[in-house]
Amino acid sequence: MERGYVNDGSFWQYIVSSSTGCLDSRYFEELYSYYTTEKAWHLCDPNAEQVFMALKKAGVKVAVVSNFDTRLRLLLRALKCDHWFDVVALSAEVEAEKPNPMIFLKACEFLGVQPQDAVHVGDDRRNDIWGARDAGCDAWLRGSDVNSFKEMGNGCDGGRQVSEVTVWLPGEGDDCNAEAASSLYFL
Repeated sequence: MERGYVNDGSFWQYIVSSSTGCLDSRYFEELYSYYTTEKAWHLCDPNAEQVFMALKKAGVKVAVVSNFDTRLRLLLRALKCDHWFDVVALSAEVEAEKPNPMIFLKACEFLGVQPQDAVHVGDDRRNDIWGARDAGCDAWLRGSDVNSFKEMGNGCDGGRQVSEVTVWLPGEGDDCNAEAASSLYFL
């Protein structure tokens, strides 16, 4: 079986032609390019930017760790959210797919943090939770019925909420621990 990170184009061309029966490379190129644009996608949570900007303001480093293909960087730019992240670690570029711990270790390396200081938030128990924990990171599970960042994080270990991170975020007049914020990294 061919892996997506070996050659994204040929992998997806195989998937499209197998699914549709169409072998026309022009059709494939048009479809492949379309899914790099903002027309094919939307950001489903209007609070997302606010959450990521609060993390950045607090000095928390944030990475995308994804099994998506090499078009993700273009897509993040098209959706105008690439500046939310300090690092993008793609399986296509690090040649390791989640749940392989290597992709999480690479993301930590790119961020300049130790795995034990990182938290990975994901929506797949096997790929995200097990993979991150095998790499030595903490991991929070985003439930399948979650509709917003506020609801995110009904974790495997006691139902942690992502909103709990605000405990570590310095705000105006808050006595919170700013040092803790700089040592917590989201992958």
